[in-house]
Amino acid sequence: MAQDTQSILKQSLELHEGELLRYAERLLNNGEAAQDIVQDVFLKLWKQPPADLNSHLRAWLFKVCHNLIIDRKRKEQHMARFTAEQQAQGEPQTSGGMRIVEDKETQSEIQQALNTLTDKQKEVVRLKFQNGFSYNEIAQITGMSVNNVGNTVHKAMQKLKQTLEEKKLETTQSRSVL
Repeated sequence: MAQDTQSILKQSLELHEGELLRYAERLLNNGEAAQDIVQDVFLKLWKQPPADLNSHLRAWLFKVCHNLIIDRKRKEQHMARFTAEQQAQGEPQTSGGMRIVEDKETQSEIQQALNTLTDKQKEVVRLKFQNGFSYNEIAQITGMSVNNVGNTVHKAMQKLKQTLEEKKLETTQSRSVL
């Protein structure tokens, strides 16, 4: 049985580690935190009986990753409130480093448009279009109903289209003024 677990773990690392890292990094905007999360996912996989995974291993990995990210974000929110309280009381605050990312103009516009979405919308869009999950799989990962996933994807895509069209209109108008 330990051999089955080892082979599943090795195969899962080879097949899914990269996409889990990209998923976690996009949701956390922090490469080191994403690595920690993905490492924890594979530790949980190590402890999981192989028979419990059957044919849904990939969705299970993303579900665990999703839950760990939610837990981390809650913890960060709690720490942010604590830090704000410290600052209000005049106590020193630790500062983290900023990561500067240079992208092409189109990627920047898409990222800005993605930033107009809610966290839940961002997540389902990334699961659907960047990771290729079906609505059923996304529902399993996020705990949403399949209909809710569909509605969320639809609303997110409408919002992205509207935001990108507005940006294009702004760019066209500013060029015509020059």
